[in-house]
Amino acid sequence: MKQQVIIEACVCIYAYMFLKVVR
Repeated sequence: MKQQVIIEACVCIYAYMFLKVVR
């Protein structure tokens, strides 16, 4: 369960950085 939360947070941060770079 903990691993899933960590992966979700990583994906959220990755998406945020991706949007930041695109814009």
